[in-house]
Amino acid sequence: MKLYNKYLVILIFTILALPSCTYEYEWINDLSFDYRMLPVVANGNFETHATIRASNITEIDPTTQEIADIILKKTWIQFSGDFKHNDKVELHNIVVDKDTFYINYEYSIDSSEPKRFYYEDDDDYGAFMQKSFNTLRKNGFIRVWINGYNNTSMSKLYITLCNDIDVQVRE
Repeated sequence: MKLYNKYLVILIFTILALPSCTYEYEWINDLSFDYRMLPVVANGNFETHATIRASNITEIDPTTQEIADIILKKTWIQFSGDFKHNDKVELHNIVVDKDTFYINYEYSIDSSEPKRFYYEDDDDYGAFMQKSFNTLRKNGFIRVWINGYNNTSMSKLYITLCNDIDVQVRE
């Protein structure tokens, strides 16, 4: 019994003597995180996909910083290309790691339109992307598929997922 007490005292002393592990948290605010998907090169139904990694957030150093939290402030989708009058783009859905968000967004190009247009100001899409960022934070990556229809006469269709975020990192 005496030996047991001696080991218990040593164990308690060792635990108390060890330096406590504390983490420093820091917020990195007002980051623009834009991810351009692979271009859509053919007319008709399309699917473009990518694996987005936490290391794609260039202001974060994954070797010394771990993402503790991500707050999505604004999110939108940018479509760009060399569009002509009567070109049409439809976005049917976005799939992030088996979760599907149905958009059913359609845009027809008017002759006076610029070379880009946006899908934005949708609270449901914002909630979907916040959930996606939580998955990115936990797993370090997300797999994204975008499905739609493309009828552009002259160019490739570029789709960029645009996000304004605040990131909390642990060093």
